[in-house]
Amino acid sequence: MGALNSQDSPEVVDLLRDLQLLSEKLIECRVDGDLERAGELADNATELKRKIAERRVVADIERASILLSTPTFRQRLSSLLVSAGTWKIERVHHAPGFGLLRVAEFAYSRKTFEEVFVPTIQDLQEEYAAALAADRMWKARWVKARGYWSFFSAAGMQAAVRTARKAFKMWSSAP
Repeated sequence: MGALNSQDSPEVVDLLRDLQLLSEKLIECRVDGDLERAGELADNATELKRKIAERRVVADIERASILLSTPTFRQRLSSLLVSAGTWKIERVHHAPGFGLLRVAEFAYSRKTFEEVFVPTIQDLQEEYAAALAADRMWKARWVKARGYWSFFSAAGMQAAVRTARKAFKMWSSAP
């Protein structure tokens, strides 16, 4: 958790520096016998670790969704890990909402897609990653269900608006 990763964002690097300083203060408090202050610092360190993990998961999901969109990468990764005997992959999963974005991009205009559907799915993916980072599987499932509900609600509203516009055009152009 506390080790610097070459792909860490500047924000994560700053959080890691803060964690290092906090760890040093924590050691000093324990040596000095100030256990109350040490408890507070330990809580702060736990919160910093959670933030680091959350930001790393979000960044990993973003990188993985780009990489996983290529079939050759999926095949190579799968064969590499299976042949190494470290991990058996049956299927690589996309981030939640990945397929919904593809459908929305096909079915709706670019403006509607970018203003309505992209933010909806981004919120879903960020909340989902945060829940997974906190090791809260039921919360992640709930976030996923809520995100899908939001997506389909937005799609239904867009269909209703589109139908209303067409009806209004037909009504206003009728003699």
